[in-house]
Amino acid sequence: MAREFADESILQMAQAGDNAFTQDSRLNVKFYLDAIQDDAKSAEEGRPIFTERLMISIAVPGQADCVKRPAWDADFRRFPKHYEAFKAGTQEAETGTPLKMWPVMTVSQVAELAARGVRTVEQLANMADVDAQKFMGLNSLRQKAKDFLEAAKGAAPLTAMRAELESRDAQIASLQAQMTELLAHANKAASKEAKK
Repeated sequence: MAREFADESILQMAQAGDNAFTQDSRLNVKFYLDAIQDDAKSAEEGRPIFTERLMISIAVPGQADCVKRPAWDADFRRFPKHYEAFKAGTQEAETGTPLKMWPVMTVSQVAELAARGVRTVEQLANMADVDAQKFMGLNSLRQKAKDFLEAAKGAAPLTAMRAELESRDAQIASLQAQMTELLAHANKAASKEAKK
């Protein structure tokens, strides 16, 4: 009953407008196809009849519960990026820095958080206080994740500048090689002229 109420409140909020879900970027959302038994047709045919239905899974990283239900029209408006990725066959599990690639984490911490739907540094940093309290020492890790993301954001202009400088250095090296080749060719030609 509580799940149905939650689904109804989600639908009402979705119909309220685009600004109703300011924290949706924190959710793990997936559209998928599933075979659902059609009770009416099954009773009519005397055997199990299944129909393919478009489903949605919505989970808050750090919480064990997950909403899994048939997708509604409101879901397509609420999660257009996820729906388009599903239709294109490019739906990814998460976007961000995987926890297993972040050297701060131990293998067991990565596994424990993955069991709760937290798979990226961004999800860890955005985890709600109430969910973070369920894990021993997670507040410290969550702060490290926030610091890591802030440092990465601050380093982005420097990284871009470094890449631009490396590109320019490669162009300069290429131009220098071309100039050296042209000078060598010109010197050869001048040497032949002088011998005549």
